[in-house]
Amino acid sequence: GTLVGRLIVPSFILPAAAPLAYAIVIDRFGDASALYLSTGLALTTLVAAAMLKLLFGRVP
Repeated sequence: GTLVGRLIVPSFILPAAAPLAYAIVIDRFGDASALYLSTGLALTTLVAAAMLKLLFGRVP
């Protein structure tokens, strides 16, 4: 119920804000900066996933 609702709200807000954020980055800093931002976010996600795998590995 309520807890799940509170946890899921960011999953609706962040994707809705992403196009606006990218538009602002492109307008202020250019196309290349948006690509660098995407690359940085992707690498951050990869590192976080690898850390979770190392920390928790296989859980029986």
